[in-house]
Amino acid sequence: MAVILDNWSKTLPDTKMSDENAMMGTGMLAAGGAIQAIQQGAVKMTISEGKLKAPGLAGSFTAEVNNDAKAPMGFTGAATIELSDLDALIAKSQQFADEPTTAEIVGVLRMMRALSDHGTDAAGKPVDRFKVTIDNQGNTLVNGKSPMPPAAPAEQPSNGGGTTGTGSGSGSGSGTGQ
Repeated sequence: MAVILDNWSKTLPDTKMSDENAMMGTGMLAAGGAIQAIQQGAVKMTISEGKLKAPGLAGSFTAEVNNDAKAPMGFTGAATIELSDLDALIAKSQQFADEPTTAEIVGVLRMMRALSDHGTDAAGKPVDRFKVTIDNQGNTLVNGKSPMPPAAPAEQPSNGGGTTGTGSGSGSGSGTGQ
C-alpha cells in the first residue's frame, strides 16, 4: 500500500495551500487514491478510545472496520458508542423551540433514544449505548434493530369504492367499443 500512496503523491499537481479549490481537488484525489489502495489488500481499521465532547453531550466510541470489495458499502464493521443522557439533551431542547431546525434535531435525537440501550455508567449517571453493525450484505443494525422504520403494508387494489359495474374507469367497457 505504501508504494501505491507514494506513486499517487508524485501525480499531484503543484498546489498552492491558499487556493481552496485546488486543495479540495487534491483532497478528492487523495481520497480516491486511498480507497483504491485500501481495496487492494486486506485492511482492518480499529478506532479506540474515541471521545466526543459537545455542549450538552459527551460520549465515547470504539469501532472496527474491514474492507470488503464484495459488500455493497465496500466494508463491514461494528462500532460501540456510549453517549451521555439523551433524555436530558431532548429536555434542554425545549428552550430552543423557536429555532427553525430544533424540531428536526429533536426528531433525530428521539429516534436515537428509541434505538438506544438506556442504562447507567460506572458512576451511576444515565447513558445511551449503541452497538452499530454493518454486515457484508449492507444491512445496518443498531442494537440489533434496523434504524429504518418498517415498510408500510402494500395497499390492496381498489375497485372504485366497492361498487361494481358503475364506474367509468378501465374495465367498465364504456367507450371502448368492446
